[in-house]
Amino acid sequence: MKAKKICNRLNKAIEEKKNIYGFIHSVHKRAFNIMTSEFKLISVMNCEHSMAPCSLMLDREENFVSLGIEQGMRVIIFEELIDIPQVSLAIDLMEAQPWDPTPKFVVDKAKRSEIAERIAIVEKCIYEFGRFEGIAPLVLRVNIRKSGEGFVHSQANYNKYCKFIEKKFLRLIDHLQEDRLKEAAKIAKKIMGFGPGLTPSVDDVLVGIMLSLIYFLHYIGEDRLEAKLLSEEVLKAVKNETTAVSFKMLTFASKGETNEDIRQLLIDIFSNNRKEKLIKSLKKVLTFGASSGTDIICGIYLGCSIMINKYEVKSDVCSS
Repeated sequence: MKAKKICNRLNKAIEEKKNIYGFIHSVHKRAFNIMTSEFKLISVMNCEHSMAPCSLMLDREENFVSLGIEQGMRVIIFEELIDIPQVSLAIDLMEAQPWDPTPKFVVDKAKRSEIAERIAIVEKCIYEFGRFEGIAPLVLRVNIRKSGEGFVHSQANYNKYCKFIEKKFLRLIDHLQEDRLKEAAKIAKKIMGFGPGLTPSVDDVLVGIMLSLIYFLHYIGEDRLEAKLLSEEVLKAVKNETTAVSFKMLTFASKGETNEDIRQLLIDIFSNNRKEKLIKSLKKVLTFGASSGTDIICGIYLGCSIMINKYEVKSDVCSS
């Protein structure tokens, strides 16, 4: 079994450390996670997955459950291979190509007037192609834009998660709109880990919000301190409140890092790419997990909408 790609940061760390010991944290058909003291979680994925920070991808499809890999099994990571002795499984790392997890910001930017239109496309795709097992129906009822444009698809039926979390979630959005970041982090702490899925819905939405703020602020050429402060406050508040997999995603999102398909989606929102390319990226990410892809896109949608509103407000103030 061979690795096709490996996160370059992970690859460098393995080369420096030589021998790393860990255990199987969780196993799924197309991926499994290794817990180590050095890197926390390392994800091993078959070729159907897209690359992500601190992960490696195999050169073929594989069902890891059928291979007999189980939670708690010992793992040894050498410079040249990953060994799981209990199932006599080794993954060759020697020919794996490095993959860069850092954000790729847009050079050929879309016009500012087009961004709101693209976010309306995001909303429409959530409504038409999204999965509503999580809190997407609640997100689609949030009205952020002062003009009332967009956010028109409010007919998605509430599920039990939406009903239970509505008041706290709306308070979170209010705090974000008013730049009350510490208060937003406190609310986030109360609702982290909530919702269905390996990475719960609220966590996925927060990942999307963090990523969208970083990309939006870079797009308009402003200091990213706001995004950095929010990320720091959220990570501080939720460290022990959610799953290890979710906390890993949040940690990377705080630096603008995510898997390559979500990164491409962010590029398509802010770049001069054709809108058909944006829709293709949206449809791809919307298929992730039971509802994770939809919930992450909902977070991107919320974060961008908050920033669009702030930008319009600033423009009004400057022009008055």
